[in-house]
Amino acid sequence: MKKAENPETAYYLGDSERRDVEGAGNLGMITVRISEEKGGSSADYIASDLYDAAIWISNRKDYKGT
Repeated sequence: MKKAENPETAYYLGDSERRDVEGAGNLGMITVRISEEKGGSSADYIASDLYDAAIWISNRKDYKGT
């Protein structure tokens, strides 16, 4: 994974704690884990599906989407 220029404004979505959340989190990115399990994750948010993740991201004050 290449380091983002502004990792604190980058979102990384994935379903694997080890491969997705930990790697992106170590780079300083905002992490969203897609999982039906609601505990045991270091992700910034655990979403039940992509729609749930999109809602969470769009409601964040730092989100600058279109």
